[in-house]
Amino acid sequence: MKQNTTTIGLVTDILRQAMRLFQHEVELAKAEVSDGVTRGAVAAGMLLGAAVMAMIALNLLAGALVGFLVAGGMATGVATLLVAGLFAAGTGILYAVAVRMFRRASIVPRQAFHSVRRDAAMIKENARV
Repeated sequence: MKQNTTTIGLVTDILRQAMRLFQHEVELAKAEVSDGVTRGAVAAGMLLGAAVMAMIALNLLAGALVGFLVAGGMATGVATLLVAGLFAAGTGILYAVAVRMFRRASIVPRQAFHSVRRDAAMIKENARV
């Protein structure tokens, strides 16, 4: 009877430890998802800030730059196209940086998945012994 109680105790202890391990892995996954969402939110905020700044800059600088070029003897249409091209290039750079940041901001808890797989393999290995 004592061996049966010991076996039940061991199984109960293994199940309790496995449950605790699973709970810790869930917490790790939540933290990873939260970190990825935070990075995505920061990138979105930066993208919004870049868009607002681009609109303000277009209003103030485009007019001044076109005026400067026209005063220097350039045709108004050519000056306008040149300034528009410069601002389009700047917008492209901001867009590329924001897209790169979005790609880095992952909401998939890769570390937790890897840890769960490793723990499951260890539990299987110890169950065979």
